[in-house]
Amino acid sequence: MSSRQVATMESENKSKSTGPEKKANKNYESDVKFMIHYTKWLLEILGVWSMVTKDSSFKSKIASKVSVILCLLSMGFLLIPTGLHICLRVRDLAGARVSIGYFSPCVASVLKYAFIIYHSKEIKLCINHIETDWTNVFDENDRAIMIKNVKAERTITALSGLLLYSGGAFLHAILPLLKGTTINSRNETIRPIVYPGYDLFVNPQITPTYEIIFCIICFCGFIRFTITITAVNLTALFVTHACGQMQIVMSRLDKLFDDINDAAYEKEIEKRISFLVLCHVRGLRLSTIIDEALKEVCLVEVVTATLILCLLEYYVVSWKSLGVIQTITFSLLLVSYTYNIYMFCYIGELLKDQFQKVGKAAYMIEWYRIPKKKGLSMILIMAIANYPRKVTAGGMIELSINTFGVIMKTSVMYQNMLRTFSQADD
Repeated sequence: MSSRQVATMESENKSKSTGPEKKANKNYESDVKFMIHYTKWLLEILGVWSMVTKDSSFKSKIASKVSVILCLLSMGFLLIPTGLHICLRVRDLAGARVSIGYFSPCVASVLKYAFIIYHSKEIKLCINHIETDWTNVFDENDRAIMIKNVKAERTITALSGLLLYSGGAFLHAILPLLKGTTINSRNETIRPIVYPGYDLFVNPQITPTYEIIFCIICFCGFIRFTITITAVNLTALFVTHACGQMQIVMSRLDKLFDDINDAAYEKEIEKRISFLVLCHVRGLRLSTIIDEALKEVCLVEVVTATLILCLLEYYVVSWKSLGVIQTITFSLLLVSYTYNIYMFCYIGELLKDQFQKVGKAAYMIEWYRIPKKKGLSMILIMAIANYPRKVTAGGMIELSINTFGVIMKTSVMYQNMLRTFSQADD
């Protein structure tokens, strides 16, 4: 996004809300708190909240830097041993399949985390934009539409968190504990560790080294899944709000000629059309910055989902060779990753659909009741609707339900290839 666009959005947001006396929404504080609740919690864990909020104290900035360092160290704690294990020890397809299955999601989490921090300025602009919209809402019907979309975003985030944290808990804690110990050929007791390669540095089987590594891995897994949930939450928050603004435009179009005093007919129509145009333009600007802020994160999500779904499908299909707990774990993770990539694609489809509906709603109004040349504004809205807003993965892949189908077909195709190679290797 150009610096001119950034400056335009910043100046517009400032002009829209310059102090408490400017707030049309009496429930502004509670509404914004309700909207931002999950986002604030997730971004505070990752140390990004102070980067995207207007008011941040010195203590919060220090805490943010400490959190960022801890998150990066936690990812390094998973990546370095596993990466060295792959480079130095893996020589067959089976070993590579298992190691890459653990290594690639960690790499994806680091990339998503880095892109979230890199685009913190754009994320801040989106949050400020949304808060400004909440400040200036004065119609109860408009507020109800916005709250409905916030509830949808919270549901998407909550389900993503439930699935990912459940799968992560099974993978990092429950599975190793229930798997129990084994005895190797040297008559040594081996306790399971999720990620390989720690024996390159220390003996991970002795006490308390094993317990320390186990606890740190659980913490690292929590951070890893929090990053993914944050990506889902930001996408859902921004897109559902933009969709809510378009729903407000459509609602106002349906009531464009309702309850107008004949004495002030022309002025009232002009006022209502001005509001529609302003709301539509702000929605367009928000959709542009959403794509700019999240396109790299979405690209990482699409590529990772294709690879991880392929591996998880392979493990679930091969359930006979796995234990019950392993099958449950991989099934939970498969559902989680499928849900996440579906949500990304569904949200992209929703944004495109809502902007197209605005054009149709503008076309269906009673044009003959619009005085003089005021109808030209409606023509502009319909013209822009022919170029629907999109959420893209890296600016290359449009996120839509069709894209989700392609991702699932591709993962199944790769899973079949992997099974063929595995059978040939055996």
